[in-house]
Amino acid sequence: MSDGQQPERGMVHIGSVLGYVSPNMPSMPPPKPAKKTKVRSKKNNQPNAKLIEAVAEIESKPDKEKRAHISREFVQCSMPHRDPGKTEAWVRRNGNFTLMIEPGFDPKTKRSLGVPFGENAKLLAIWLETEAIKQGKCIKFGRSFNDFLRACGCNPDTGGGKRSAAKSMKNQMQRFFNARFSFEFSEVYAEQKLETRFNMNVARKVQYWWDLKSPDQGSFFDSEIVLDEEFYKAITANPISIDLREVIALKNSLKHSAFALDLYIWAKHRLYRMEQTGQREVPISLEALRQQFGGEYGRLLDFKKALIAMLVQVKEVIKTLDYRIENNTFILILQRGNRRLTKAEGKTPQLPPSDQVSETAIGEFRQSFPGWDVYAIIEEFYQWRIDKKEQSGNTDRHFMSYARTWISRNR
Repeated sequence: MSDGQQPERGMVHIGSVLGYVSPNMPSMPPPKPAKKTKVRSKKNNQPNAKLIEAVAEIESKPDKEKRAHISREFVQCSMPHRDPGKTEAWVRRNGNFTLMIEPGFDPKTKRSLGVPFGENAKLLAIWLETEAIKQGKCIKFGRSFNDFLRACGCNPDTGGGKRSAAKSMKNQMQRFFNARFSFEFSEVYAEQKLETRFNMNVARKVQYWWDLKSPDQGSFFDSEIVLDEEFYKAITANPISIDLREVIALKNSLKHSAFALDLYIWAKHRLYRMEQTGQREVPISLEALRQQFGGEYGRLLDFKKALIAMLVQVKEVIKTLDYRIENNTFILILQRGNRRLTKAEGKTPQLPPSDQVSETAIGEFRQSFPGWDVYAIIEEFYQWRIDKKEQSGNTDRHFMSYARTWISRNR
């Protein structure tokens, strides 16, 4: 190095530091190229084309709603989305509520039947709840097994072999009907804590005839399930109403749709409560939602990505659903508007101020029809006045008359 010359900065060969380079010393290997960062496809964050088509079909027939029900307990804590494998008990917690499922036992194989899981377990719970409200504790399955599958929202012609709808539903029926459910609540009063736990078998009798080679056989007509008294009381005490068509649209449009079904039912319930109480936004911690829905996700970041991807699909079905996320807090937003708009390119029909429904009529509507979306029906009413070219005047009286007729047809 000549006088005044600055040493070269950066990495140098070890031989240069020692002042001697051995001829046998291997040359320094070139640095490894940086790993390419995988760019996550945005495909999952786009509405599913099949789902969009199914929702359009539903919106074109608003009077064909298929009312179904699900227990509030299965909304507060959902069943597992994937098979949890061999376990003596499966537990999910949500705040002060805990759901525990103990699998049944098969005396023939001397093995556990497993915990119910996935979208078919959810469809089965919806069917069971709906039929319990209609039929009582003793529930008939239907004329044939295929009829039963269709009533649950499954396509009996889908798939074959182990992946067929019939095989999958039969497996979930054996898991669900033979399981033992425990619902536990805890509350704190002053300096005392109250814990209440209900341990229940699903059924005290299950009888069904299987002929999967001829699933339309009439003998399935004699199949029935008699629910345990305590389980029957629990699932029918606080039912949540949903549209089975929307459930089926989500199930048939998405792979592994159990998460989407849980989100849909939860959002319908929470948005209904927000409408009742006049709330526009409700903050919920992401960690609380992960415990409620995504116990299978070890990291909060992974759950957050899955949540956003599923919400894109659920928002296609629930038009009043919106949200934002701030500092690991999920903020549920009630979007006022009609979930069934089919005309005027989804825009609220515009009428002169003198022909619009007053706040007094809105208050009267809420007292007369609690639980119904007043703003959705107002938009239907406005569109009806435009289509029928109804004369202006007496808007409030005409709206209440229209609302009574509309609700009676859509109950």
